[in-house]
Amino acid sequence: MQDAIGIIQLPPDSWQVYRELRLEALQNDPQAFGGSYEEEINLTPTNWQNRLKSMWFAWTDNQIIGMIGLVQNKEMGIKHYAFLVSLWVKPAYRRQGIGALLIKHVQKDAPTKQLRKILLHVTKTQPGALRLYETVGFKKVGTLKENLFKDNRYLDQDLMEWHVSQ
Repeated sequence: MQDAIGIIQLPPDSWQVYRELRLEALQNDPQAFGGSYEEEINLTPTNWQNRLKSMWFAWTDNQIIGMIGLVQNKEMGIKHYAFLVSLWVKPAYRRQGIGALLIKHVQKDAPTKQLRKILLHVTKTQPGALRLYETVGFKKVGTLKENLFKDNRYLDQDLMEWHVSQ
């Protein structure tokens, strides 16, 4: 029987747990990410520790099973919004509401960071991800043509946003 799902942040010295999950995600679902396994396998511990600061993880059965990131802008004119990045759930745990749980966690946290909205890009080849984002309140605001280059081809991505005041 599966334990309850918790959402946690990891301390900087747990960067290797994040690295392992991220590399697994890049291998399993490369079109979901701007980065690639080949690029990220060689990142330094400091790179991983810096990235870890903006990440949350789904935890159950004594293991990390999913992740999500929220990257906030620092510049005054654009710090009112952040980008949702790196949402991924291990295949064995999908279709159990874990992705929605992770998204709702960052949505709930958004006002504490003085955010007014969250943006994201979703690749057109991932209709399941698009549906998930729509179920938690994200709205498509446009399509970015040839926005991601993967497998020697350019892919379109939908730009979506969610407003804190919803």
